[in-house]
Amino acid sequence: MPHTVDKTRHPVGYLTVKGGCMKSLISLFCAVLFVMSASAQDSKWYFLGGISLYDEDLDALVGSGIGTRIGLGAQFNEMYGIETIFDNAKPADPSDVANALELSSYEIETTGHRYLSTLLTASFAAGEKGAFVGKVGFARYWAEAEIETQGVSVKVDESGTSAVAALGYAFSLGEDGKNQIELGVTQYFEEDVKSLSTNLAWKYNF
Repeated sequence: MPHTVDKTRHPVGYLTVKGGCMKSLISLFCAVLFVMSASAQDSKWYFLGGISLYDEDLDALVGSGIGTRIGLGAQFNEMYGIETIFDNAKPADPSDVANALELSSYEIETTGHRYLSTLLTASFAAGEKGAFVGKVGFARYWAEAEIETQGVSVKVDESGTSAVAALGYAFSLGEDGKNQIELGVTQYFEEDVKSLSTNLAWKYNF
């Protein structure tokens, strides 16, 4: 049975209420972030880069496979910090999109979703060199698709803001603690991009 694209995810009334709640949550998040960053002394900065594994979600224009991620973070103290991460998901396969839309003749280009996230982080020591890491925040997402069939061209330009949460485990390589490996999962909650990814990242502490 071909996959069908859900065209009823966003009733208008639901969007209105949800939009107001999202703005309030973002305002609260920014206030907490400001207080934490203002009170932080001698923050330690780090770079991270890695990959993410996604399952196919044609409604979100995300394909099954590996995407990339890159980011920059600051550790305020032993427990709390902040990260900004850019994730680039694997684009959906054009043939799968065509099957979902029941197109026999087509030309399709997709970019897959891209996410720019700002996350508050909390670390909980687990052993001498490891720690469990929890993250919450918001992501700006966007994706594009261009579909041409039977002489008609349609462009889909999707963007918005989603709450995001992640949970992982980080452990140090070597004695100086400058290099770390982090394994985790990330969940986006907005319906357009409601997906779970598995992440592997290398972190370098400056």
